Amino acid sequence: MHVKISSDVAGIRARLGNTCRNRPEATDEIKILRRDLKAALLAERICEDAAQLDDTQRARLAALLLRGGGA
Repeated sequence: MHVKISSDVAGIRARLGNTCRNRPEATDEIKILRRDLKAALLAERICEDAAQLDDTQRARLAALLLRGGGA
């Protein structure tokens, strides 16, 4: 899972860089790519942190994420 997310992060970074360089007027697309990059970086960090959790903590984290993070 972590390798897939890292690959996604790299792909989004490349698309964002290319779009900013080649089409700086594409502000809506750039905003979307920045949002996607932030989400992918957060997912990557969660995966790294989750590797250190025990099974109960991982289950609680999964339940929280499935609820959308709301309390």
